[in-house]
Amino acid sequence: MNAANNTTRRFTGTGNAEAEGILTRALPEIAGDIARSVPCGIAGVFLGGGYGRGEGGVFVKADSSAALYNDLDFFVFTNALAPSQRKAVNATLEKISQKWTAKLGIDVDFSPAKNVSSLAQVENTLMFQELRNGYVCILGDTALPLRAIAELSPDRLPLSEALRLMLNRGMGLMFAGEKLAKKSADTNFILRNFNKCTLGCGDALLISRGLYRWKISERAECLANMQNSEFSKRLGAKYAEAVSFKFSPADGLPESPAAEWEELAAIWRRTLAEILGVDGIEKAAGAIRAQSHSETAGIKNFLRWTLRMGRVDFSRSAFADPTLKTLSMLVKELSAAGAYPQIPPTLLRAWKHFN
Repeated sequence: MNAANNTTRRFTGTGNAEAEGILTRALPEIAGDIARSVPCGIAGVFLGGGYGRGEGGVFVKADSSAALYNDLDFFVFTNALAPSQRKAVNATLEKISQKWTAKLGIDVDFSPAKNVSSLAQVENTLMFQELRNGYVCILGDTALPLRAIAELSPDRLPLSEALRLMLNRGMGLMFAGEKLAKKSADTNFILRNFNKCTLGCGDALLISRGLYRWKISERAECLANMQNSEFSKRLGAKYAEAVSFKFSPADGLPESPAAEWEELAAIWRRTLAEILGVDGIEKAAGAIRAQSHSETAGIKNFLRWTLRMGRVDFSRSAFADPTLKTLSMLVKELSAAGAYPQIPPTLLRAWKHFN
């Protein structure tokens, strides 16, 4: 395993020695599997996400042993490979993913292989700026993200990234609600998505205010200082609780899961309204549509929606940005009172294509 860049000193938020050891042993083995299976074309493979930033969670069991909690999120960059070659790389990495998911007991995910030359197209996204600011190189050129992804100050992240974050965390809340409605035993999934919803709302609000910071502790501090309303106090307190959960996740659902779900749905709605500068969620969908039409409407969006969704839409919204259109659909579902709305098939399909 190559050395991490200077922003990463450990994998977990608590520095738990047992969890650190698991990853210290596993990452070189994963890198070896990749090197043997994909002998050429790989420019670099980088662990991002919580563990790449040194903010990963550790679940401590009843017997005091430690286990990894979050997914391992790897980014794969290639050297000028054709689409068919990248597809072959992805298929090979999927087999490695399955092997290590079974071995570690957490999801081990590889991003679709992306040529280094294309990274300039994603340098304004939260995902790739987070990678640039905290990663572990397990294979290839250690400094590649720093060279290939132009640095963007966190206060310059575009509003579209806040809205994308709200879409994904809102969908996570919907998925958790569906599991609760079915009385699923997968409490880990439910708790994780509850937590992600809180963190996502806080992060999205900070992005929209130009106050985002790369370290989660600094974001928590920013929110704690944002005491200008009862809502900001409430969100700041919930965010601090979510940070604690992120580092040291607990087991077991809240006493009233339905009440917790409804509180998070209310926080999500209010956060979106705050981001868009509107009075209430009822006006949020209209504000999203207005932004989509004024900034990104066009024939390209029409073709993207038609090809991905497999149907022609001749309404005015067909020319809107598909991600914002999907968010508008989600607003409708999360605007209803009561817990656990079902996810309409059209919304689910749109989210899978445009998140």
